[in-house]
Amino acid sequence: MAQASSSTLNEITAYYHECESLVANLTGAITVHAFHHRYRQQQNPPALDAEKIKTYTTTPVPDIHIDNDFSTAHAHLTRILPASEAPHWTSRHWAIINVWSPLAQVHQMPLAILDPSSTPIHATSLAEPVYTRGNYKSHIRALRWHPEYKFYYASAMEEGEALLFVDFDSTRRWRLGGVAHGAVQELKSKSEVDAPLRRSVEVRCLVLYD
Repeated sequence: MAQASSSTLNEITAYYHECESLVANLTGAITVHAFHHRYRQQQNPPALDAEKIKTYTTTPVPDIHIDNDFSTAHAHLTRILPASEAPHWTSRHWAIINVWSPLAQVHQMPLAILDPSSTPIHATSLAEPVYTRGNYKSHIRALRWHPEYKFYYASAMEEGEALLFVDFDSTRRWRLGGVAHGAVQELKSKSEVDAPLRRSVEVRCLVLYD
């Protein structure tokens, strides 16, 4: 396995600090730990269903899903914090926030966010675990379709912009535990079909509130 160069590691560390500052400023959290990142590159042609499990962690994910549920989120909490500190936070307010950012202007497959207010009361019964390989957690939760869902996305996001959303919140203020999301495609012209493929990076942060 190839090792990352020191310059690459320094760049990642610097970007982690940038994301931590952004999340702290926007949320008022007392502590932010950036703990995981992932680059995604859109494929052309897209992977077949049988190949999805190989590319699930490296390409835009078109399936609407929630990154973390109670079990995976708590696994991150106990792994990231010292053993003496983690139990203290299990009964307090903490969260996991995703900082999603394009590496070039997004022309295809923008990230769509499910409006939490549009999820039905029985939404938890619509979410099923999907187990993955080569991932930073054991599974995600995929959502079955429901006619009440409403989705939003930021059009033509630029490099240097970021979209923040909640992967998990310990207060369970969202019925699904976090905000569901997925890559969508709305091609309206040949120029859009021939547009550059999406490239993006996402950083997940453990957030501790006062």
